Amino acid sequence: MKRKIKNAIDQYQKATVQDKRKIEKRLFIPLTYQGNETIIMSNKIKSMIETLFPAIEVIFGYKKGLTLAKLFTKNFKGKDPMETNVVYKLSCDSCDKVYIGQTKLNVTERMKQHKEGLRKPDTSKAADHMINNKNHVIDFSKPEIIGRDVHKKRREIKETFLSLQHQHSYNKISHELMIFTN
Repeated sequence: MKRKIKNAIDQYQKATVQDKRKIEKRLFIPLTYQGNETIIMSNKIKSMIETLFPAIEVIFGYKKGLTLAKLFTKNFKGKDPMETNVVYKLSCDSCDKVYIGQTKLNVTERMKQHKEGLRKPDTSKAADHMINNKNHVIDFSKPEIIGRDVHKKRREIKETFLSLQHQHSYNKISHELMIFTN
């Protein structure tokens, strides 16, 4: 009982001392909330800082930490996961040539990059085909998805095999394959 009364008196005196001190600066500290331990730790830090530097008021802000949902969601918020990490084919409307490429990005984002290649030569082989061959048109709004893989190296290998497999591919890609034989 005596301890409770002493704690109440100490808190009252501490509150009046804090009210009398002149606060020159407020220090905001964001912390990831991990449960009651976070509150206990922040109160200890706050009392230490305010004891050492009475002109500073410490304010803690708590934020959510890493959740299971964040671990399993895609990096491409709002994008269709079926249009990311793909191998795609672009066909020329005027000839039988095709461009085979791969991207981690959403396919529509990659097509925007190809379109920008029409203004900046030598940045997109698909765009360069249109620039170098008059009246040849590639419809960037209709890429054909011919493969998928989240692993970059496997996606590059698929791109290589599919471009070599197609007789009229104008971007023969040859990624370095590490194959060991016994």
